[in-house]
Amino acid sequence: MSYGVKAQGSLEIDFWSDTQAAVTITNAAQDLSLPDVVVSLPSESSILRVVTLIKARAVEDTSAVLNSLSGAQNLRAKLSTGVWGVNDIAAINLVDGQFTVVASAKEAGDVVVGDIDISSVVSGDGTYNFRLEDAIAVGSNLVLHDVLIGVRIYMQMTPELGLDPTAVTNIDILLARLTAARALLLDELTALRMAELDAANLPANIDTLLARLTADRAGYLDELAAANLPTDVAAVLADLGDASASTLGSILAILGDPAQTFLAMIGYEGATALADKLTAARATLLDEITAARLEELDAANLPADIDSIFHEQADTAVNITAINGGETDVFDLNVASTRYIVRSLRLKCADPGANTVTVRLFELINDVSIEVMSFAITTANFDTYFSLMDMFGLPSLAGDDLQVTVRASAGGPYAVTGQYSHATAT
Repeated sequence: MSYGVKAQGSLEIDFWSDTQAAVTITNAAQDLSLPDVVVSLPSESSILRVVTLIKARAVEDTSAVLNSLSGAQNLRAKLSTGVWGVNDIAAINLVDGQFTVVASAKEAGDVVVGDIDISSVVSGDGTYNFRLEDAIAVGSNLVLHDVLIGVRIYMQMTPELGLDPTAVTNIDILLARLTAARALLLDELTALRMAELDAANLPANIDTLLARLTADRAGYLDELAAANLPTDVAAVLADLGDASASTLGSILAILGDPAQTFLAMIGYEGATALADKLTAARATLLDEITAARLEELDAANLPADIDSIFHEQADTAVNITAINGGETDVFDLNVASTRYIVRSLRLKCADPGANTVTVRLFELINDVSIEVMSFAITTANFDTYFSLMDMFGLPSLAGDDLQVTVRASAGGPYAVTGQYSHATAT
């Protein structure tokens, strides 16, 4: 076992097995046992990392061919109480061609240090087993001479404080007495508060107290003394009259009825009239007057509320012509942030003869003005004033963008007359 200090509080220890004279690897795969390692750690240590080492004094070929490991293989480890294939772990990965030696030669060996952390298996004191699993060489045989297995443990040291039992007992007593509540009180002891207890400050504080406790104020305190209270009470009763039958009666005789006096001051009849007028039903109505409802009467809210009410507009006359070159607006209501209701519409067209005048209704659908209905005026029906119900089967129109147009199929122009009425809200 060897020690090496790596950093303050940390330590590196190597534990080595006994020497195994030879490990013979043939050209047939087999598990080969390696020497065990016994680990015994200091009681104040905690393991950080563990790696495995394998050392061979020499490597020899007895097959008369260039020899080495055949394929990648593992050196595996387990606790002595564990089971191979269940509780073991790969400790060193050996590569294809490792331990290469020329035919029929013996060459110097080396130390191979693994890079796999096996602290999940080597986790404390104990005996640990190692083996080459499915070991196979190119030729028979590849012999490792004087083999040792080592484990290198990196650990953290926790030094003992070396306190005697009395000191430990005293610490326990101190911790029991220093409760969380008492610790908070210590936090309240600021430098400013401690300064108030200085000898230099105490006389000044006492002088301030004496200045405030004047002779008159001290006299008030004397009056509260138990010795004076019976005398003072007796003097009050003597001033008010005989208290043996009814002290309150004596006071009432001297002061009169305070309730009636108060009503006389504010006007008893007025109070009665107010009570008659403020019925229970009216009081309930007063309870309905909330702050939110009163806010609706603020000047800032009234214009907004009024704007949301529809305002009737004056009737608008229609005097247009229907042509075959495009749509002519009867009306096109589309001012931003304005809502429209068309209450009524009457249209009459001149005789289009063999042609047709089409009345079209456009509405805003998904922000696009689209024709939704149409009505045809022909020589058979031109002499009638048509209503919204006649043309579109609707008593009124409502929307943010309303448009009605006329257009002749050919010929023209044809006079179109009438009127419409509408209301707006913003």
